[in-house]
Amino acid sequence: MNKKASETIEDRTETFTYNLKTSMPWDATAFTISDELKDVLEFVGQATVTLDGKATDAQVTTNGQLLEVNFPEATVKANGGKKIQVSFKAKIKADADLTPYLVDNQFTVPNTLM
Repeated sequence: MNKKASETIEDRTETFTYNLKTSMPWDATAFTISDELKDVLEFVGQATVTLDGKATDAQVTTNGQLLEVNFPEATVKANGGKKIQVSFKAKIKADADLTPYLVDNQFTVPNTLM
């Protein structure tokens, strides 16, 4: 997905990728990134997390619509200011009511962080 608030899709079975980008805070001992999917969406596969472009020891969990990425204290303390990217795939649930997302005869997929 991109920086738009929503994305128009051609096929409701399409899988799409979300990329969340942020930086590790300075002078912190804990850091969690979370994102909640709209109820019409579901996660597909596992999320990936990179820190400064490399794999990291962050713990990734999904629970229903919620994705959480938790970084260990040592990782947070040692990496202030470094870039973080979280990527995950999602798709529209098979039984989802998309009526609220119908705009100009096309369905849109929400694309904003919670």
